[in-house]
Amino acid sequence: LDEKGLYVHVNPAYANLHGYLPEELIGQSWKKTVLTEDLTLLEACQHELALRGSGKTEVEVRGIRKDLSLFYKHVVVIYARENQLGIHGTYYYFMRDISNRKHSELQLKIANEKLTQSITELEARNVEVVTLSELGELLQTCQNTQEAYAVVQQLGKKLFPQDAGALYIISASRNLVENVSMWGELKSEPVFLQNI
Repeated sequence: LDEKGLYVHVNPAYANLHGYLPEELIGQSWKKTVLTEDLTLLEACQHELALRGSGKTEVEVRGIRKDLSLFYKHVVVIYARENQLGIHGTYYYFMRDISNRKHSELQLKIANEKLTQSITELEARNVEVVTLSELGELLQTCQNTQEAYAVVQQLGKKLFPQDAGALYIISASRNLVENVSMWGELKSEPVFLQNI
């Protein structure tokens, strides 16, 4: 590339990867081969190299082909104040297609997120199983119903941490329902008539 960012020489493999013939890119801006949203990344590389006066930097951006399809590319930018032909301020771009690697990284990220979600769900189920086992053991040791209601209230919070809930008992006459244990912020009548 020359100082204005126009192609001076184009490697046939580079042109082919972008869907062009080499001669179609000569005199064109490099910006037409990079997705608009990623232009600032490469411009920042050029600016940094220009300030240094020479050197090399690397960046990953999304490339855009002649048919407007996208792909990922790893770009190495080298800046020379003067090249062998005496042209001042020359940028050399070396690029390789990393679409397969990016696709693999995305698949790995998705698989990792699914695995993390599965682990979280398994841990939650394990807590539920342990709590239910604990509830069963504690209920068996209760001496009276009041103790049992207290156990249900205590472990109800553990079993349903995001929810409010209550335990209701139907009276012996079967016409009243009484709230005997409650957890969370539940708005409920302590006793109400049962419709039979």
